[in-house]
Amino acid sequence: MSTNIFRESPDAVSNILGHRHYVLVANGTCALAGLISVLGEPGIACELPAIACRSLTIACLTAGTRPLYTDVGVDDLKPIAVNEDGLRIEVSPWFGPVTRISGKQTIADLSVNLSPNLGTPLASVASLGPGKPGYWTHRGAIVATDCPEVMRRFSELITMENQQEIWTCVRPRVTTVEVDTNELDEHFKWVSLAQSIRELQVQRLIDWIKRVGVPITTVGGQGGNSDLLPVLLPKGVSASWVSRRARETNVPIGTQPVCPAYLEPAMQGYAFELNPEGVPVAEAIATRLMFVAVSAVDDSKGLDRLARLLERAAQS
Repeated sequence: MSTNIFRESPDAVSNILGHRHYVLVANGTCALAGLISVLGEPGIACELPAIACRSLTIACLTAGTRPLYTDVGVDDLKPIAVNEDGLRIEVSPWFGPVTRISGKQTIADLSVNLSPNLGTPLASVASLGPGKPGYWTHRGAIVATDCPEVMRRFSELITMENQQEIWTCVRPRVTTVEVDTNELDEHFKWVSLAQSIRELQVQRLIDWIKRVGVPITTVGGQGGNSDLLPVLLPKGVSASWVSRRARETNVPIGTQPVCPAYLEPAMQGYAFELNPEGVPVAEAIATRLMFVAVSAVDDSKGLDRLARLLERAAQS
């Protein structure tokens, strides 16, 4: 019999993640893989957005499930669910207010946009690693849920890991991280305060794009809590080309991803599926999708280099 490893969430944590109980694990991929393992049997389909961080695919494959990629909204990149009651990971948009995420078997990954979750997912995950709006010196990732069965089964998984028993391929990376609850509460209070700062920064960044006439289009709303503002390059301009030039000249822009997520398991020989209607939006924008660091708005020289690079790319 395992002990319930979940703790009661501080107010600042539950206000964002939407649940009153949490546990901190090694990283976001472990958090997702562990939840998928306790929610789904090996071989079943797990819905993922066709444009998302590769860690979602890794978590899905690590847990032994089959990725089922779905399309995203053209305006906000929000995943479009195929089966509302099926097992799926729904990612908060890179920017813009987090919309209502809910579902009996839905895991809400709030790592890239740590705004208050308005819905009722079965569980929520937030990475606190580098490059995330919730970055914490302790790192790790939070798993939050109020479902007794999920808490029980996830606790069993962690207990088996700690006892070094054989437990699927997520072992030995799913481990708990001991932290002080009051310290975590203070950190999430700071995360909430940082949201207003980022919203001001992104508004300034959008104003700069319009004023300078940079040939990119912003995606998403003007709110949320993310370190990255997604933008689309003009048709015919390759994001991978721009990314290579940006690294060479220290320009504050990057690509993640530079291709639809489903190409990764395909290239590695893993089984995957696309939803029956395909993923036309993801395919249309994947090679043009880039991200500008929100903090770049305070780097005037970096913005000048960015403007010159994008003008050159549009003319080539």
